[in-house]
Amino acid sequence: MPRKQREKCIEEKFDSYCKICLRNEARDMYRAQQKQREREVNFSDLYEAQLQATPFQYWDAYDEEFAEFQLFDGTIVIHNELLANLLDRLSPFNRNIILMSIWMEMSDREIGEHLHISRSSVQYKRTDILREMREVAEEKDEKKESGTIQHELDSQTHYCSCRERRPNSDGTNC
Repeated sequence: MPRKQREKCIEEKFDSYCKICLRNEARDMYRAQQKQREREVNFSDLYEAQLQATPFQYWDAYDEEFAEFQLFDGTIVIHNELLANLLDRLSPFNRNIILMSIWMEMSDREIGEHLHISRSSVQYKRTDILREMREVAEEKDEKKESGTIQHELDSQTHYCSCRERRPNSDGTNC
């Protein structure tokens, strides 16, 4: 094949490749626009009842809905009540380790430098604190679930509202 024909063949292949790419990209764009049109609805097309049923409202967050913890010069805001309670139960030193580790995404070495303790001490304390927090959270969760089962003690007889036969501490069944 002469050189000119080879160049012409390569040009035609490249031209064909470019046209196919452009055609496929145009199809992808068209499909994306179709999907977007299917998902979106103009406000003018909605009835008033539909507008009122949708959550287009802004709710103010008041102080009682979150907890704030001071760390260095800033404030860390926690919106989860359980997590805020768990953090509040910690000593300020332990709380700072957790806040620096999780919210400020500091390494154990950086935390150790700030608190003037070794990296291994930070790692040990952090894992120990997180384990304790997890256990307390699980206990609270179990208490919520078992809140329906109430044991009542009536003088000498032990009444159990859970209707299960299991041994009491004195060896008798409830």
